[in-house]
Amino acid sequence: MTMSSSPSSGIIGALHSLRFDIQDALLRVRRGDIVDLGDIDTRIEQLCGGLKSESKTTRDQAEPIMTDIITALEELAESLRDAINDDDDDSDDDDDTPPHHNGSR
Repeated sequence: MTMSSSPSSGIIGALHSLRFDIQDALLRVRRGDIVDLGDIDTRIEQLCGGLKSESKTTRDQAEPIMTDIITALEELAESLRDAINDDDDDSDDDDDTPPHHNGSR
């Protein structure tokens, strides 16, 4: 007898995969790497839409994973803001405006 995976185990696996990918992106951003986040929104929308049609048991299994995903997304957003702010601070050094003088020459 062959065991086939149920759709609910597929969605739980997909949630785990999404969580891993977000956490991986977070680590890479913190390292200073450029990260392509292009499909994360789509994956989240598809998974959330898919969860609506799942059983209560599957939704209950998904809840702690979704909590982890939300936390990882918040941390990723913060790290991206920090990276942007660091870049803005670095770009000030490249500014071509003359230094400010105190009125004396």
